[in-house]
Amino acid sequence: MGRYKLASSAIGGARNSLRDAIRYAKDRIAFGKPISSFRPGAGKIAQSAAEIYATEAVLYRVVGAIDAALAGLDKNSPTFTQDVQKRIEEFAVECSILKVFGSEMVDGW
Repeated sequence: MGRYKLASSAIGGARNSLRDAIRYAKDRIAFGKPISSFRPGAGKIAQSAAEIYATEAVLYRVVGAIDAALAGLDKNSPTFTQDVQKRIEEFAVECSILKVFGSEMVDGW
């Protein structure tokens, strides 16, 4: 069930890339102005930031739901491991969506 982990890794990589892109856009001068002052460059940075935020919001929501689903389990139960697996499997679709969305977000840059 590590699909959501790919989204988490994508978010980390995307944040680093965005930080570097912002720094570059501020430092790179074209026509006497930083390229961050031109609409296309600023728009791409804004779009990237929005995609990171959206992916992160969905990730927190899904992981929070998984955590809540696991909270009520009896750790001393002989079927604890099976119960955990069953509850996590209920979020397979959401985790798969996160996996695709996170990897597509980074690939689109």
